[in-house]
Amino acid sequence: MAVNGKGEDFNGSSASKRKRAAASIEAERGAYAELLQTCLRNQFAIEDAELLSFLQAECGFVELYPGDRLIEQGVKHDDVYFVLSGRLRAVRTNEDGQSVTLGEIGRGETVGELALFTGEPRSADVIAVRNSFIAILSRATVEAAIAKLPTFALAMTKTVIERFRREQEKTKPPAPPVIVTVMPISPGVDAIGFVQRLAEKQRAYSSKVAILDLKAVSARFGSLSKPDILRPR
Repeated sequence: MAVNGKGEDFNGSSASKRKRAAASIEAERGAYAELLQTCLRNQFAIEDAELLSFLQAECGFVELYPGDRLIEQGVKHDDVYFVLSGRLRAVRTNEDGQSVTLGEIGRGETVGELALFTGEPRSADVIAVRNSFIAILSRATVEAAIAKLPTFALAMTKTVIERFRREQEKTKPPAPPVIVTVMPISPGVDAIGFVQRLAEKQRAYSSKVAILDLKAVSARFGSLSKPDILRPR
């Protein structure tokens, strides 16, 4: 359900406003048909023309104005939304009552795809920043599509997992470096040669391999003839 910034049902506004919105939606539905098809294709990784037409025909639409709320935090519903025009903002209210902006969703982007699978309450409010035109795809429609083409479920799951993994990578902290120190304890051991061969083997798995010997340290920090603990490096 789309509601306005006061928490009122957007569809419960005045009759004249509903009529204007209905006429506008009919006009924009045709104008954004190609973009919606592209969104559906990208979201669900499908090329089946018949299935795409089915999904597109079953989509609902809503026109939002600045301040209208598309999704309410804590509410359970499993629709997926496609932004065909305008801009939305995701805002989470923490337990201490503070609001945190999570990001903005623009034209061609999707909102709520994870809830389609989990059925969990929405984790944030999603509010229109400017006039926006949104396509709505229900879970029931997705289930009907799976019944028509069972392999659709696998493709859809794979796409959502890959998208979620990419988002996780964005926030993943850098891994701490692994340092291996090689010191010869017997005379005649070619420690430098061993380190070079070890580094070459490791570069097959990662390009971020460096050898820190006296030459490399001197080149980076300057030469030091004897230890100097008072001199910061």
